[in-house]
Amino acid sequence: MGYAKRAHLMNAMVPGLSGGKMSSSDAKSKIDFLDTPAEIKSKLKAALCTPGEVEGNGVLAFLKTVLIPVQELREEQARARGEERYKGEGSFAKADSPVGTLFSIPRPEKYGGDMHFSSYQALEDAYAKEELHPGDLKAGVTEALTSLLGPIRKVFDASPEWQEAEKLGYPNASVAAGAAPAKKEPKAKKPQKSNKPPTEEELIKLRAEKEKQKAAKAAAKAAAAGGAAGAAAGAAAGAAAGPSRTILNTEMPKLKLLSKGKVRDIYALPDEKDADKLLFVATDRMSAFDVIMNNGIPQKGATLTELSLFWFHKLRNVIPNHVLTPSLEGASPAALNGATAWEEFPRSLDEYRDQLEGRSMIVKKCEVVKIEAIVRGYITGSAWSEYKKSQTVHGIPMPAGLVESQKLPKAIFTPSTKADLGDHDENIHPDKVKDICGPELAAEIERVALALYNEAAAYALERGLILADTKFEFGLLDTPNGKQLILIDEALTPDSSRYWAAADYEAGKPQPSFDKQYLRDWLIKENLKGKEDVTLPEDVVAETKSKYEEARDRVMGRGKFAAKK
Repeated sequence: MGYAKRAHLMNAMVPGLSGGKMSSSDAKSKIDFLDTPAEIKSKLKAALCTPGEVEGNGVLAFLKTVLIPVQELREEQARARGEERYKGEGSFAKADSPVGTLFSIPRPEKYGGDMHFSSYQALEDAYAKEELHPGDLKAGVTEALTSLLGPIRKVFDASPEWQEAEKLGYPNASVAAGAAPAKKEPKAKKPQKSNKPPTEEELIKLRAEKEKQKAAKAAAKAAAAGGAAGAAAGAAAGAAAGPSRTILNTEMPKLKLLSKGKVRDIYALPDEKDADKLLFVATDRMSAFDVIMNNGIPQKGATLTELSLFWFHKLRNVIPNHVLTPSLEGASPAALNGATAWEEFPRSLDEYRDQLEGRSMIVKKCEVVKIEAIVRGYITGSAWSEYKKSQTVHGIPMPAGLVESQKLPKAIFTPSTKADLGDHDENIHPDKVKDICGPELAAEIERVALALYNEAAAYALERGLILADTKFEFGLLDTPNGKQLILIDEALTPDSSRYWAAADYEAGKPQPSFDKQYLRDWLIKENLKGKEDVTLPEDVVAETKSKYEEARDRVMGRGKFAAKK
């Protein structure tokens, strides 16, 4: 018997789940009659579903061409039997939905409760207005398809004749009857951009789709050039486990994405009792000059998280911080034990362990102070550039005769505004903080930031490192005694700090840094400073990764930097 195409639940003129049209060569663009619940869930989870974007949306296409017509037929047959509505098994309308409902989208009460639609057009309109979240849409379609195909799969599993027919129809299948057919991985598809202005609430979802598009583009460029960069960029587009994995975007449809920063994705936790907590996930995205690169740095997020947890623990005597999980309590806390830290996370997150372990924290929800508290102990970078022009740093008069990289008489507080993603931070004079936060809070932020820097710099020097400058972020936590200032976000990582090797330090010139300065220098050299759509070459990725990991190992005393016994 020759090969014959399997019947699918859509035709070639309908958009596929993975973007573009449905294709038999793209397993994830279609749903097979014999797909298992796990396969259906996986395909819908990976489906392209841009917020507010109707054109080319394969998930909506399944609703329009398959699920809604099926439910309409059920309702028509029920009315012919004299029934008010279809109440049979597998109905796509929930039992408590209004009469006339064709499709229900299950949704937790805290997000507004279930949504019910009497027509496909009503559902499409809600999606276009971004009243319906892509994650909720996918969950509803997954549930409907699973119930629709369940009886078919059940009969197939119990029928030797059906299983034999499948083997004859697919003579080259690599799996036995009853098992999941072998599938080819889908080709990367670029998300289509929406022309509709996004709402503020869903803007972060559109940014996520943009990052995926950039990752796919980076993968294509790197693959054309060949080498490890291609592999790294290719891995960035998806979520595959392994030590060389690069995660540019997290995909956790059961969790509500609240915010997407330059590096971190912030989610709400699934349990109602955790409404006062947030899930912080450090991705491998790389930014410089307030622009996110197309490709990332493998395992950068894990490196940042390890180092942040170390410093949060070490500096907890200076100021409380926002970390709840993994625990920072005791001399040897769980947070510093990578082998056991995951045990402290809720089991409700286990299905996303491959995206979370080693790069995530559960933190206290608080009001973010819209100031980046930068402290400088040495004059370098943008501070040196300003000093050469005006003998000031952030408008603060400085002594005459300073040379590049020179240690300052004492550390100085040089804040900036905290810009939204896509905007640029603005350096400001410390007095401006009083206008933003009020004089009392401004004074406390400056005092704490300087205390944190001084203690961290002293410890770093013991480890052979100079902490030239760093950036802290703070939040206000509601307590019975009023609002409490706490340290949030990250602490003294190569993303937020400038580390130099003390043994190589020489004032009067730029210093090699264990941070993103290598990347910044490359961007300036290539005339790419501040430009969008930049894909980092293999050598820049590798060198940046090496510098980040050396900074971590030096600070934490790991590997060749471990304390001598």
